[in-house]
Amino acid sequence: MKIRQRLIIFTKKGFVSIQLDIAGTMINTKNQMKVLGVLFDCNLTWEPHIRATLAKCNSKIGVLKKIRKMFTVDQFLKIITSQYFSILYYGCKVWLNNTTRKNLRGLINTAHYRPLRVALFDFEKRLSKNELSKRCKRATPSEWVRYSLASTVLKVYKHREPFYLYMCLNETLHNQKKTLDGTLL
Repeated sequence: MKIRQRLIIFTKKGFVSIQLDIAGTMINTKNQMKVLGVLFDCNLTWEPHIRATLAKCNSKIGVLKKIRKMFTVDQFLKIITSQYFSILYYGCKVWLNNTTRKNLRGLINTAHYRPLRVALFDFEKRLSKNELSKRCKRATPSEWVRYSLASTVLKVYKHREPFYLYMCLNETLHNQKKTLDGTLL
């Protein structure tokens, strides 16, 4: 199995083209790199990731409109949660926050409400965004991110994950120091 080597250099100045030779393998820098489904940009901007995500979501709207009549509202909401929102909000704890540019947050909001309008057959946009959220029992994008972050913080607190991580790192460093000093464990 061939392992793909990729390299991205994060800078303030834009894309830097470098070629590295590591153990006979040439590695070229890239301006973007997808890691676990999240697109990182060399300028540390989330715009390419957000635009790619929105394009993927937009490609699903036509199919959702076609199948809408076959399901109840509750069934259809489950479908859009699994097939649409799972894509739209994947990794949002990282890329959707107060530093995300206002125009991009606006595009995300539009993408969020589009399938809800399909679910309620509200194609003339008669319902407000708040009413759509209430009727569909869905959080707004900013509420979703706040919930997601709060959930993560709660998990960390309940499981004391940072404490155990700190203790594990501390023990490892202590053992390495003992080994380097020639002391037996």
